Amino acid sequence: MTVSALVTLPAQPAPRAAVELSLSEQFDAPRVTVVRPRMENLRVERGAARPYSRPGWGTVTWLVRPAAPFPPNVPIVLRLDYAGGGERAGFIFYVGRDAAFAAGLNTAWYPEIEEGPLRPDGRVRGLRGTGTLSVTVPRGWRVHAPGKRAVERHGGTVRYRFTTRTPVFFSFGAGPYTASTVKGRVPITVYVLRRHGQTRAVAEASARIVELFSNAFGKYPFDSFALAEVPSEAAGAAGFAGASVDGMMFPSTDFLDKRVNVAYYGHEIGHQWFGNMLRVDGAAGSWMLSEGLAQYASLYAVVKLEGSAAAEEYRREGYPGYFDEGAAGYFRLAAAGLDHRLRDLPADAPESRTLSDTKGQLAWEMLARTLGRSRFHAALRQLAREHRFGRVRWDDALASIVRTAGRDLQPFYAQWFDSTELPPGQTMLQWTPRLHAMADALADVTRAESLLNRGQTKEAAELLRKIARQAPSPDPFAVAFRVHDDLAQLAFDDGDLATARTEIDAALRAPNPPPRELAPAHLLRGRIALAQGDQAAATESLHAAIAADERLGNRIGAGIQARALLDR
Repeated sequence: MTVSALVTLPAQPAPRAAVELSLSEQFDAPRVTVVRPRMENLRVERGAARPYSRPGWGTVTWLVRPAAPFPPNVPIVLRLDYAGGGERAGFIFYVGRDAAFAAGLNTAWYPEIEEGPLRPDGRVRGLRGTGTLSVTVPRGWRVHAPGKRAVERHGGTVRYRFTTRTPVFFSFGAGPYTASTVKGRVPITVYVLRRHGQTRAVAEASARIVELFSNAFGKYPFDSFALAEVPSEAAGAAGFAGASVDGMMFPSTDFLDKRVNVAYYGHEIGHQWFGNMLRVDGAAGSWMLSEGLAQYASLYAVVKLEGSAAAEEYRREGYPGYFDEGAAGYFRLAAAGLDHRLRDLPADAPESRTLSDTKGQLAWEMLARTLGRSRFHAALRQLAREHRFGRVRWDDALASIVRTAGRDLQPFYAQWFDSTELPPGQTMLQWTPRLHAMADALADVTRAESLLNRGQTKEAAELLRKIARQAPSPDPFAVAFRVHDDLAQLAFDDGDLATARTEIDAALRAPNPPPRELAPAHLLRGRIALAQGDQAAATESLHAAIAADERLGNRIGAGIQARALLDR
């Protein structure tokens, strides 16, 4: 990937000794030219790389330093030329032969000015910008990005230009796409890499969700909304199964293969308001005002599009094929000693996402019921108006809701956001004897899965093997199944096919396998058998995955993946 960037920085009243720019660690040193004002003896100094959670995800800061300071009250125009990327994924960034995608919100693939002090964890915290993004691709490829589009064809390449006056983090999706569009007040386009039976249904469901959220949370922030398919393997390497960026989202192939998953699309579209347009200032509330509110929006979409029974299942157990947690997932974390108050969930703890998506989702739902949904939505609309395309501090957001609600909410905030104790008298999250028994039985499994999510695979595997040796009998909560299933996946990822086969067979022999996890387990066994060259076992397991998914209304998606493997 080669990049040429022309960056204009607004005039400032004071001289600047240097300009500080951030780029992903995947890129080579940029060649920098000062276009305006004329400056001499320019030096480009490389700062220390700030690694993030995976190799290739970090950020490098470059200082552009002239011999004399940049003068005051004069815009600075810089040209930067650089290359890099390759096929190593960054955080929501990938350039490959099958597709390419980039999210400026997550990876500094173009020169970014950081907002405030640099984050030591390596995660970019850039400023939005306006301007023109040009992407040149081979003929047969298409590109989507936010903004007004123009297309130029030159021999074997096509150049797409997107101009936006709305402040955005520049992002794009590219590949050999075909498109399906639903016209309306907000046009919806789905770009797919291959034919999916659900493409039109996804476009129509997305249009309904955008309209629903526009009425609930305020005017949709952008001119259009697009979904640009990304290969599932590339998405996994880039750290997501679905990602929302300004004016578009990147759904993985696996989700486009499934029956329309309202919770998944509702969550990612919800981020257009919460997490994209409205961002958090500071650590407090960073999960709750982004993931938590997007998950509340997801639940609201399920209520409106699929009804109260589907929403109740989502609250209790999670949504099939998307987020199998719900209240039960929260209780598992609490029993494993992994609970945390919601107002300041740690930025780097894997449990923070689950807590914001379970207890956090239900805390916002409880506030909606306490205030009345229409008043709660009015408060969210006012919050969005006050901080449109800006940042808001947690306490200021809560104060804004209080002003619109016209009542004292401090007792609610203290109980739901500032404490790990569940508020007395509420009905949203209630321990029952069965939940206690389930959460306690799975506490060590939950701790092992936490280690996996932290990348501590060796420690996780040791704990899982210990649990397997001590699996209870009877085993009503499928401890043995879960442990052997996790060990099978670990071994498969490591290329140890014999161990993977032994473990997945042990999982499938274990008592009381959870119905939602049975189809993926058969699918895993099918993949292991294919890798071993055991066609008969693979065929048997893939058909079993299809049957298990059919029993759940094909909501998991494993059946479609199994059919694709059978058709190869």
